[in-house]
Amino acid sequence: MERDNNDKWYNNSTIVDTLLFLLPPVGMYGLYKTERLKSNINKVLYGFLGFISLLMVVIYLT
Repeated sequence: MERDNNDKWYNNSTIVDTLLFLLPPVGMYGLYKTERLKSNINKVLYGFLGFISLLMVVIYLT
């Protein structure tokens, strides 16, 4: 049984958003691979926002 492209983990926005905060490199890879965002500029901006958010959380917790 073959999976549809929409069943891939990187096309699930909830998983990718969570990974951007918990494991930023994996989340950024998911943004790069997703088919929901067509523009590379949007992918870079979302990745950058996720990385900045992670830094803010780390600064807040220390």
